[in-house]
Amino acid sequence: MNLANEGLEARKKEEEVTHKKRKAEDDKLWEGKWLIFHFEIVFLMFFYVSENREQRVDNWRSFASAGKKKKKAKSSILG
Repeated sequence: MNLANEGLEARKKEEEVTHKKRKAEDDKLWEGKWLIFHFEIVFLMFFYVSENREQRVDNWRSFASAGKKKKKAKSSILG
């Protein structure tokens, strides 16, 4: 009976080690996917903010150039 218990304990330890390895691999894979997802979100936010900034600057430039009034030339007074 002692040999049967030793075999059972050895099998349990082996399963535990296998489980820990699988969990470590899954965690590593999940972390990699999370980093890629995070990078995509940051990139999209940067692109969206940049696009909005360009639109705002273009709108301001067109407003600023259209708002300038030309001054009339002063007429000289005779006399």
